[in-house]
Amino acid sequence: MERDEQLVHRLEAFCDIVIGFSLAELTFGLVIPNHAIALVRDPSWILYYLFTFSIVALMWWSHYRLFRVVFYPDTLNILINFAWLATVALLTYFMQISAHAATLGDNVIGTELYFATLAINFVLNAAMTARSYRRRGAFLDDAGKARLVRVIASALLSASLLSIGTYWAATRGPAYLSLVPLAMVVGYGGGGRLLVALWNRLRNRPKEHEREEGA
Repeated sequence: MERDEQLVHRLEAFCDIVIGFSLAELTFGLVIPNHAIALVRDPSWILYYLFTFSIVALMWWSHYRLFRVVFYPDTLNILINFAWLATVALLTYFMQISAHAATLGDNVIGTELYFATLAINFVLNAAMTARSYRRRGAFLDDAGKARLVRVIASALLSASLLSIGTYWAATRGPAYLSLVPLAMVVGYGGGGRLLVALWNRLRNRPKEHEREEGA
């Protein structure tokens, strides 16, 4: 157990370094214009920057809580964690491709790759959390278990909606890509909690029916 804790701390430190470099790359990727007025005339750069910075910061917070509460460092979880880190780095890369695209087509492709990578990131996070919960969930109280289940449900719901939204925008037109981020709002803004509540209600319905018959 002590070796596991040491490994978790080493992995956590490595992840912090990768995420920190990804945020630094995000900043270094900003192009310095010939004239400062260009920043005002085309403020899209700040939207790309703040959107990705916020997402990566939220990813770090979720990752931190996973490692502090329940992460189980077996070989498969470590490999999933490395894949998760790779998607974080790719997010900043695809953001720069979209922000500096020379044509609308290049911007659309970069944005689609961005959202696809984000969906993969959510799936990997859900996989790490679910596998860790399966191995160490018994040590958590009911509130901790419920929170992890909501995290898993929110991540999978957001990934599904992102994938569907990206595919829909790719087939219907690039103008619909601006609506794809709503998938995260739905998934993490209450959709996951609602999904878990609905599942618990359906699962407990037979028990309630048996109690009514017994009464």
